[in-house]
Amino acid sequence: MIPHTPSCEPADSKAKQQRRHGRLRCEYLRCPMGRVVNLSASGMRVHGRGKLAVKPDQVFFVVLQSLCGETKVKSRVAWAEQVDAKHFSVGIEFVDVSPSMRTELIDIARVSAESYVIAHRDEERKL
Repeated sequence: MIPHTPSCEPADSKAKQQRRHGRLRCEYLRCPMGRVVNLSASGMRVHGRGKLAVKPDQVFFVVLQSLCGETKVKSRVAWAEQVDAKHFSVGIEFVDVSPSMRTELIDIARVSAESYVIAHRDEERKL
């Protein structure tokens, strides 16, 4: 089971209230939309640059690029917001995830979370 990690979303966020799985903050995890901020077995949050190009409920395949390689997963936009003129944030829900794909997503989350912890411990040592 993936432990709960506090989110960057507002406390009253509809997406946070509907979560089924805990989120892990990620490092070195990307997708074509941008940087994956957090990931779980059921979805992820992405921060990107530029103009928002997706709309809520849009379904598409996303390719996760991690230290484990690339993983293609069917996804749905749960929410999307243009943060400012140059940045956006998107909540993605994974759709029709098989048990083997869920295991792969959990492995990606673990590796990405471990990389996050290691990277930040290294930064602390430099201080």
